[in-house]
Amino acid sequence: MRNLRNNKVSGISLVALIVTIIVLIILTATVIVTFMEGGIIEKAKEAVFKSDIRTYQEILAVKNAENMINLATGNGEGEELNANKLEEIQSIIPEFKEEYAGIIAINNGEIVLGAESKTPYSTWLEELGILAVEPIWDNSYASLLDIREGVVYGYKDDNRTDEDKYYNFIPYTPLKTELIIPEEYIDDEGNIVKVTEIASQAFWCVNITSVKMPDSIKKIGGAAFRESPDLSNITLSKNLEYLGGEAFYGTKITNITIPGTVTYLGNKLFDCCSSIDTVILEEGITYISEHMFSYSDVKNIIIPSSTTSICDSAFSFCSSLESITIPGTVTSIGNDIFANCPNLKTITLGEGSGFTEDDATSWGIDTTVVSVINL
Repeated sequence: MRNLRNNKVSGISLVALIVTIIVLIILTATVIVTFMEGGIIEKAKEAVFKSDIRTYQEILAVKNAENMINLATGNGEGEELNANKLEEIQSIIPEFKEEYAGIIAINNGEIVLGAESKTPYSTWLEELGILAVEPIWDNSYASLLDIREGVVYGYKDDNRTDEDKYYNFIPYTPLKTELIIPEEYIDDEGNIVKVTEIASQAFWCVNITSVKMPDSIKKIGGAAFRESPDLSNITLSKNLEYLGGEAFYGTKITNITIPGTVTYLGNKLFDCCSSIDTVILEEGITYISEHMFSYSDVKNIIIPSSTTSICDSAFSFCSSLESITIPGTVTSIGNDIFANCPNLKTITLGEGSGFTEDDATSWGIDTTVVSVINL
């Protein structure tokens, strides 16, 4: 009986010992994991991250210096250094690691906290003196604009009546005369929405000097920038498809390139543009609309071989136009396309053109004054 009791006690002691050992192992493992996560591994991760950030800053410093040199020497404005998406950042910094996407962004050539930055990255960035700025897609320009469902309708505080705006031509002057359309913005429900359109008459008679838009813009409505008296510089979206009538009527745009992605060109696009000099229509443009350049001072225009039609009065009353080349691919030419162009001296018809000097009489020119040359 005593032996049985002793064996029982020994068994209980053995079980207790095993349980104690298991508990100690678990506690030890927990301590080791905690130490590794919060200690050596975390420190190593922090060191690598900060080293990468310093490398990125050095790359941007070089690019910023190159931009300054370009500006000083008149070789252009340099590379745009704004990005928040992975592919955008990697186009500027090819070495940028995918795992940092959303954690950092680039704003005006500087590393800043990204929209999705979180601890411990945000803490490490702050230790490097890198602080948060307003996200690029929700910048100060976006906060000034009336944007709904991806469409820009103008400035939020433009309270002019229709009579003042469209009939009395009373201008509106925004806080910033450089208009930058954001690629994305945050709607009232907190969703990130892509901007795809500029509404008709959105910036009618607004005192802006330049417009820069993202490549997400596919449509510019009619008269979107009409009568904006100081607008001289604009960069169009590379993916633009629709350009509404009178979009730039009466502006001071000097040079512009219309991308080949545009399938709709409204009438009177550059009507009464007194400062316009050079217009480049990229390959892909199929026609020139009615009165597209009427009463403008356009001097140089490049018409691509993709163009097949020039509509009525396209260049009428262009007092600065001296010569023009029409590619042989154009098979339809409207009436009076060159009417009242007093300084026009030469019209060159490209190889394969089916038009002759006799046809030119319907173009509104005096063939005894204007030379029509067939290549």
